Amino acid sequence: MPDYGHMWLWVNLVAAPDISRLEASDYEHAIIDSVSAALDADLADWQAEFEYCVNDAKTGAARLDWLDFHRRGLALARRLRAEMPDNISVFYQKPFEDPNEQFEETKDVLRDGLKTLPAQARRLRSGRQVPEWLPVTILSGAQTEVGRAALDWAICERIPHAGWCRKQRQTADAGLNLKYQLHQTQSRSERFVMEQNVFASDATLIMTDAPLRGAGKLALELCRQHGKPFYLVNLSELTISAAADEIRAWLMATNVARLNVAGPSSIRKQQLYRLVFAVLDELVPWIGFDEDV
Repeated sequence: MPDYGHMWLWVNLVAAPDISRLEASDYEHAIIDSVSAALDADLADWQAEFEYCVNDAKTGAARLDWLDFHRRGLALARRLRAEMPDNISVFYQKPFEDPNEQFEETKDVLRDGLKTLPAQARRLRSGRQVPEWLPVTILSGAQTEVGRAALDWAICERIPHAGWCRKQRQTADAGLNLKYQLHQTQSRSERFVMEQNVFASDATLIMTDAPLRGAGKLALELCRQHGKPFYLVNLSELTISAAADEIRAWLMATNVARLNVAGPSSIRKQQLYRLVFAVLDELVPWIGFDEDV
């Protein structure tokens, strides 16, 4: 995994119990010295890209093209595996700065392929306990402030996110920030992108601050057309707590693993963004760690 100051961590899995498993010893240096100069240089360049990228102030996520970064990182890990003897295991682990850290977090790099290790217990960055009804993945095309607020909330809490976006990551007002790990379609059609996200999810949450229009109306139409579950919330009619209560009750009754979030654009862009973020952030209650969930 990349980290600030170095690109890997050596762990001695056969050390005696009274010896630290994390070694900075002759053993470690001997392994590092056995890495070829070409691979060492390529690893250093890959590490530097992570080290010097800018972190998003709101979410703490590094602004990298993470899909491409991990593709190249896994290729380097395979090269490292090829250079190491059989008594050395090579694992590829995503760093905390990756918003999708918890999705396929660690891979065992084998000589004949990759093996994704069992997922660790789900965890939220805020420290709140994860309820069973909380979706595993948040989806959005990030075409409006509703979708971007949902993705930013997911990133802040390190809930895995996904979705489809327009060709060349276009939106109505700008290009998408690299922190959003979305797949590009080959279409610039808003309808096509919305349909892909409706199909890829178990249900869609539609939020608006006015009579439904635009992308919110389109999401509702597509959900009805394809028989997909949805829930519509007009945030102008509810308090933040009341809106969160309604959405929470729906999620608990619907069993949604992959939740698509959509809604229209608004002339009050920042106000709607903050409102959607606040409602989603209210979903998971703050419960003391010494209390029952």
